[in-house]
Amino acid sequence: MHNSKLNLKSFLLVGVGGSGCSAVKNIYKKDKSIPILLIDTDNESLASVENDKVFPVGSSVTNGLSCGGDVELGRQSIEKEASKLRSIFSNKDILLIVCGLGGGSATGIAPVLARISREINTQSLFLVSLPFAFEGKQRMQISEDAIRRMRSNADAVVQLPNERLKREAKGKSSQVGFEISHKYMTDAAESLWGICNNSGYCGLDFASIHTLLRSCDGFCHIASVKSCELDQSTNIVNDLINHPLMNKGLLLKGASGILIFIRGSESMRIDEVELIMDNLCNYMSDDTHINFGISLDKKIEGIKVVLLVTEEWRDPLIDNDSSIFSSRSGNSQGELAIETNINKGIFEDMDATVLNSEDFDVPTYIRKKI
Repeated sequence: MHNSKLNLKSFLLVGVGGSGCSAVKNIYKKDKSIPILLIDTDNESLASVENDKVFPVGSSVTNGLSCGGDVELGRQSIEKEASKLRSIFSNKDILLIVCGLGGGSATGIAPVLARISREINTQSLFLVSLPFAFEGKQRMQISEDAIRRMRSNADAVVQLPNERLKREAKGKSSQVGFEISHKYMTDAAESLWGICNNSGYCGLDFASIHTLLRSCDGFCHIASVKSCELDQSTNIVNDLINHPLMNKGLLLKGASGILIFIRGSESMRIDEVELIMDNLCNYMSDDTHINFGISLDKKIEGIKVVLLVTEEWRDPLIDNDSSIFSSRSGNSQGELAIETNINKGIFEDMDATVLNSEDFDVPTYIRKKI
C-alpha cells in the first residue's frame, strides 16, 4: 500500500481574504517549496510575498482596500478576474483553499472559486473558519449562506467553528482569542497539505478524503494533536477525544466515517500505532468506516495524529439516502447545529450525557428538530 508523492505542480494552496492569506503565509514561511497563491482585495494582506504568488482583485471596486464586510463587493471583485483565474487553475489537479468566513472578501470570493474550479474540472478542498457567536448573527448567517453556495461545486468542505475554541481562550485577552483561531487554521491547513502530499508506506491522499466525504455531501471537521512525551500514544488519544473542535467527543461517537493520519519519526513503533488505533476505535461506533494512513518523517519529533470526521448536512443539496459506509449513515443523529447556543451556566464544564450519539443535555424539541 504505497502512494506516490503528489506532484507539486498539480497542487495549489490558496489563501483567500485576511485570515486565509495569513494562514497560508505562515505555512509558506516554513516550507518555500509549497506552491501558493494569495487572493484578496486588501493589498496589505498580500505584502511580504513574491509578486508571482499574489493575486490582488477588485482594484477598481475597493481601490486596494478591504471590502468592509460587504460580501457583494467581494463577489464582484473576483468575478472581474474569473477568466485569469481559470487560466491559473486549469493546470492544477487539486486546490486547497483556506479562508475565514464572516467578512466581505473571503465570503464573497470563496463560492466563486468553487464554481470556477468545477467549471474547469479541478478538484477543490475548502478549509473555512466560522465566526465567534459574539461577532453577531449576521456574520454567521452570511457565512452559512456562503457555505451553501460553496458546497454546490466544492469537492470537500472542512469547517473550523471558532465558537468551539472559545473555552481555550477563556480568561485571556480578545487578541489571544483570535490568535488561537489563526493557530488552529494554520495547523489544519498544514495537516490537510500533509495528507494530500503524503508519501507514507501506508498512505492517504486527496482521493481518500473525497471517498470519505461521499456519505455526508462533502462536509467534515478536522482535529490534530502532537505529543513527544513518554506516554505519547495515550496522551494523543485523550487529547483528540477532548479536542475543542471535536465537540466534547460527540463527533467521534456519532461519525459515520473517520480518516486517521498518523505521522511520526522513524523511531515510531508499531505498538504505538496499534495503541492509538485500538483506543480510538473503542471510542467510536462499530459501524464507523475508518480509513487510516501512516507516514514517517525525519523532521518530526514524537507523533502527530490528524482526524477528519464526517458530519451529514442537515439540509442536503441532493437526495442521498444511500451511504458507502453503512445503513445508519442515512438517518443518524449528526452533530448539533453549530449555531445552537445553549448556556449551561455552572454546568458548562461538565461532560455531556451521551447515548447513541445524542446529547441528552439538549432539550428534546431541539434534538428531534421539532
